[in-house]
Amino acid sequence: MKKTSRPIALLAAAIMAAACNPVTTMPQLKSLQSSALMYAAIVALGALLIAFIIATIIPYKGGKDNSYVARRIVYIVTAIVAIAGYFLFNHLYVRPCIKNAGFASQFDSTNLIGVGIIFGAYVILGLLIALCFRRSKFATVFLKPKKK
Repeated sequence: MKKTSRPIALLAAAIMAAACNPVTTMPQLKSLQSSALMYAAIVALGALLIAFIIATIIPYKGGKDNSYVARRIVYIVTAIVAIAGYFLFNHLYVRPCIKNAGFASQFDSTNLIGVGIIFGAYVILGLLIALCFRRSKFATVFLKPKKK
């Protein structure tokens, strides 16, 4: 590690340690689990909103239009970033606050359930939006683009 990055790493570790409330009882764990699952739903909706906005911004191209490929790539990349960000935040920032190994194991399963919630909500809500707005640019993520 370079000498310039050591103070930054130490500062980040100190901030994480200071901001962490230790989880030592079952009611604290249940509260943390329910909060994590609510954050999963919020992350899914936020990622879907970002994907919808970016898909709407990508313009149609004249002639042989392959802009739907770019929209599909944006949709998939947004899902991967949202899932990875949620998982890594919970695993690297929240989980070290749990002192009991059994509680940490329960939170790991909650973290995986949250990833499933993000993926499921992202795909199902994205498909519903595409079906509701068939003529929108976002619909080309799931549906075959219609030739004019």
